[in-house]
Amino acid sequence: MAYDSLTMQATGRLVPWAADKRFDAAKGLRLLADSAVKKVGTVGAGSASLLPTLVVFEKAGLLEKAEALGSGSKSMQDAIEAVQRGKAQVAILSDDTALAGSMKGVGNYYLIPENVYQNELPGHAAVVTSHGAGKP
Repeated sequence: MAYDSLTMQATGRLVPWAADKRFDAAKGLRLLADSAVKKVGTVGAGSASLLPTLVVFEKAGLLEKAEALGSGSKSMQDAIEAVQRGKAQVAILSDDTALAGSMKGVGNYYLIPENVYQNELPGHAAVVTSHGAGKP
């Protein structure tokens, strides 16, 4: 890798998302603490969104309950399906997942402010390799 070439290409943002109108995602992090929320569709180990998701639980004061509340789904699609099948009431998704064309008109979401988890954002970085540095 060429020295000092690390560049953040893109970062993700998270949203609580609910399909059922009884769960208002506009409540933001407070929604996760709602006593009616028994399960939250979350990604599992190995996902770039796992650390920011845990930070969301921490900021909501629920870190100690994260394992019990979270579904540990394999993917964001699995987290959505957990909500749609009634196995979870809310999911924590990436904003691009919530904004996908297939999600248009499906449920409601709230964009969690970046300052909640700004140091733990999932992202995609780029570097210049030593081999490619002289070959623009």
